[in-house]
Amino acid sequence: MMNDDTGRKRQKYVLYGIDYLGQGKSWPTNCDDGNSSDESNLGYSADMWLDQLTGFIEEVIVPTASSSNKVHLVGNSVGGYLSTILACRHPHLVSSLALMNATPVWGLNLPGWDGRLPAPDQDGGEEKFDTIRNLDVIDKYLEAAYVHREAYDGSFADGIHGYSGDEKGEGGGLPAKIRGCTEGKGGHAAFASILWSPP
Repeated sequence: MMNDDTGRKRQKYVLYGIDYLGQGKSWPTNCDDGNSSDESNLGYSADMWLDQLTGFIEEVIVPTASSSNKVHLVGNSVGGYLSTILACRHPHLVSSLALMNATPVWGLNLPGWDGRLPAPDQDGGEEKFDTIRNLDVIDKYLEAAYVHREAYDGSFADGIHGYSGDEKGEGGGLPAKIRGCTEGKGGHAAFASILWSPP
């Protein structure tokens, strides 16, 4: 607890942002779109990410928590989907749950594939992946999600990385950061795994 400027007691929170394996900047070693030995039989799945999230809470957050063994989960997109399942399976770990644009389903269950890498290239999966990571397409998604463009394009001081667009002072704002997370050698495999994996 700490005092704010008015003398009221405020609780101090520690925030964690989770980067699931195959998402953001967390990729297997020697990633090669599902074809390297480090990716052999790896399957990006909700269960794998739930195990990661549960392990992080139990092994990192709970042992260092000063007042509670429960966390407040805030989940966006797939994070909302995973947070909901985690709260149901492990209610002893969750104090509250806030969902933002939670994904309602997981995977399209491609017949004959168990979700393990390498992923099959079905119906132009690589082209679909390139389409959804196109900066114009990302911009359209963000335009639909945000009320004010300035909140994500880097032109507003309190937006994503302020006036500069990103932490390096280069332009692009949030669309460029989202695209940047897909430019490793594992993006297509992760996309295919999520899109076509068993639910």
